[in-house]
Amino acid sequence: MVAIARAVDIQSKVLILDEPTSSLDEGEVEKLFKVMNMLKKRGTAIVFVTHFLEQVYAVCDRITVLRNGHFVGEYKTEELPRFKLVATMMGKEFDDLADIKGSGTSSKKQSDEVVIEAKGLYHKGTIKPFDIKIHKGEVVGLSGLLGSGRSELVRAIYGADKPDGGELYVKGEKLDVKAPIDAMHKGMAYCPEDRKVEGIIADLSVREKHDFGTSGKTRNVQTDEQKRTGRVDR
Repeated sequence: MVAIARAVDIQSKVLILDEPTSSLDEGEVEKLFKVMNMLKKRGTAIVFVTHFLEQVYAVCDRITVLRNGHFVGEYKTEELPRFKLVATMMGKEFDDLADIKGSGTSSKKQSDEVVIEAKGLYHKGTIKPFDIKIHKGEVVGLSGLLGSGRSELVRAIYGADKPDGGELYVKGEKLDVKAPIDAMHKGMAYCPEDRKVEGIIADLSVREKHDFGTSGKTRNVQTDEQKRTGRVDR
């Protein structure tokens, strides 16, 4: 918002916004769109880069689609239905997408026992309030384009991103998940998307990792180098 204010102050003729809403909550996004519409009326040309489709249709006059670094096409927003935009982004024909819909249905009866239930769970700037139920013995698939909120949803459930609101229940018991350790105590495990970055602690030796995993505590864990030098990082 500060960068946009600077652009307004110097009376820019062209304003390029690269993912400006990625870290904004819903209220802040609305304020940004009001400023963009004000600038548009003043004659400012705006290039709005985003992966949130609903925001594209809320504020854009024309849509340019890129795929794998190549120009795919340019369309008037009112003439491009959302399903056709998705098909264009994916390089699929609409008939192919229609065939996909419903193809994953299963006749297998699921258990009535609800293991995990989220009600209005959300994290500011990453995912809007959502509801989900996961039954015992059920496999739930989350699909969507990059940035659609798939990973953010499970991170909020697991506590990797502390939820800013909503309720989470595990086997009918309300869980105030503030950190992953809260989910772990309820028998939950998480295999992250980028396991080389989030799934390992590369600086620790094999023995230290074993101690780290069995102790259940991180506060007093020291590396071999720290033990040799007597240095402790605070």
